[in-house]
Amino acid sequence: NVLNTTKNKTNTSLVYPNPTNNFIQINTPYAFNYKIYNTQGKLIVKRKRVQQKIDVSSFTQGIYILHLEIEKQNFIHKIIKY
Repeated sequence: NVLNTTKNKTNTSLVYPNPTNNFIQINTPYAFNYKIYNTQGKLIVKRKRVQQKIDVSSFTQGIYILHLEIEKQNFIHKIIKY
């Protein structure tokens, strides 16, 4: 369960801007996989081999959990959509 994990890393400079309204920029030169969950743990979106930007413009306002996989490392971020 992504909401209960303790082995994943966080890096506040990796994901910006946060809060956001349209796009989240991922600060990495590598393609990445991601999943976004709502606060109840329901998977909202899953994508593979993405480059730098994630479009959240269609999301409703609220808090989301972003799970990134970059070069076989996992990162978890709380995203605020306004």
